[in-house]
Amino acid sequence: MEVAEQGELLLGLLDRLGDDVDGLDDALRPLLDRSLPETVARLPLLDKAKLYLLLTYALESAIFCTAVVPGAAELTSAATLRLHGIDARAHPVYRELARLRQYFEKVKALETTKDERPASLDRPAAGRVIKHALAGNDRLDLERAERLAKEKAKAHVRKPRKRASEAAADK
Repeated sequence: MEVAEQGELLLGLLDRLGDDVDGLDDALRPLLDRSLPETVARLPLLDKAKLYLLLTYALESAIFCTAVVPGAAELTSAATLRLHGIDARAHPVYRELARLRQYFEKVKALETTKDERPASLDRPAAGRVIKHALAGNDRLDLERAERLAKEKAKAHVRKPRKRASEAAADK
């Protein structure tokens, strides 16, 4: 590739970068026009949590990407940390990023609608609600007490069934 072709390619990439920065500036304008407390005051609770989480993650990512390697004067990236023999995953900022990812999962779980969550019935609680709703009706209370007494009596009278092999051995 000639120098002229490389120059044209570089100019095209720089133009694209400029357009992307302008688009980013337009997208961030609502956040940048007001202070953070003013912006957050207008948001619902879940959106506040997401905004704080995203801002924190963006800052921590920027810190991680420009971490200073001990003994090196220049700013470095995670790849340069590895080149200097430093485990990037052991870096304190990386651990903070992992913690923030866990919060992302918690927020994502909160965002699921009730239709997406598995429905479950708490049978003991439902039984208590029905029992207390029907309490005070003397006829139903009497019928329930009789039914429970019959069930208890049947439970005491029942004998354990013999297995088929035991029944055949008795014959």
